[in-house]
Amino acid sequence: MTKQQAHEIKQERINQQEDIDFNNTKKVFTQILNGYDVTFTQTALLAPSDMRFEFTASGHTRKFNVEIKTSNQDMDKYDNHLLKVSKYCDMREDTKPDEKLLYVILSHDTEYFIYDLDNIDWNQVWCNNLYVNDYEFNPAEHQKKVKTPYFHLPYTQACTSGIIPK
Repeated sequence: MTKQQAHEIKQERINQQEDIDFNNTKKVFTQILNGYDVTFTQTALLAPSDMRFEFTASGHTRKFNVEIKTSNQDMDKYDNHLLKVSKYCDMREDTKPDEKLLYVILSHDTEYFIYDLDNIDWNQVWCNNLYVNDYEFNPAEHQKKVKTPYFHLPYTQACTSGIIPK
């Protein structure tokens, strides 16, 4: 397989996962905001966030900037979700003053956790360095591990959670 073919396969996998995540998150917010006319926009592939949406309630338009992460971590073994510190910084810089910043975890293709990053109790959030693969979706068997700082968001800090609608 050439490097170009490997890159194309990697890109296709990323695109497919981004579409799946967007559609599942859209289902979640459509269920939560049942009765409201919600407008969803999927952001560009390399944008700092994955989705923006808005709706009007009581004459006020509410706007949201959303990052979506798929997680398959063992929920019985850990009591938190990871958020890469650099990702948080990128999302924060990308969030407009009239938007609320949300972080959505889609767990095992069945559950969701929504974190309102504007209302997290950061005193309860642990931060440390983890050694992770240099690139996600890399088809190479041996990847370089890099030291990367992460926030550990306690499950209890999620503003809501539930089952992803079918």
